[in-house]
Amino acid sequence: MFAAAEASGSEELGFFGSLAKRFEGGGWGMYPITVCLIFFIAITIDRFYALFMKGSINKEAFMRGLKKHIYAGDLDKAISYVAGQKPTPLTVVVKAGLMNVPKGDAEVQAAMDEA
Repeated sequence: MFAAAEASGSEELGFFGSLAKRFEGGGWGMYPITVCLIFFIAITIDRFYALFMKGSINKEAFMRGLKKHIYAGDLDKAISYVAGQKPTPLTVVVKAGLMNVPKGDAEVQAAMDEA
């Protein structure tokens, strides 16, 4: 029914024409909504870039190097190894946990949760 009423118009507008018509029909309230949409799209792109591009690390190589120091029982070298890596979510959380190992399991968990 709705599509038939639109089709009875003088011409076919297409997707973008129809979208523009509805935007104009929405009145002045569509402008703040559009500004918010652009703002949220920018935030989404930024977070995607930060998590998947900038924050990426070779996890296997990182864990292999970290395990080498931990299995040797050298906590200070493990901390310096992690500190020497690019700061990513993984390295920040692991470093927080390693720095609190002498304080006990509960402190390690709390530090890693907070990081």
